[in-house]
Amino acid sequence: MELVGVLAVVNGILLILSALFGKKYRDTKKFLKELAEAIEETYKAIEDNKVTEQELKDVVKQWRDVLNLYRR
Repeated sequence: MELVGVLAVVNGILLILSALFGKKYRDTKKFLKELAEAIEETYKAIEDNKVTEQELKDVVKQWRDVLNLYRR
């Protein structure tokens, strides 16, 4: 196989790898953002040692978002 052919194959492999790792990076970034929001919402709800019904709904929604992303 000549050098141009080898370089074309290597280039193709690198292109595929960058696409795969780029998607993993974006997915991880989104998951961590949702996780931080869920932790923040939980902290706000328990900060005054009283959790209202609305606060509980908000916390549950945030953690559901985290779980949905984790399951993907």
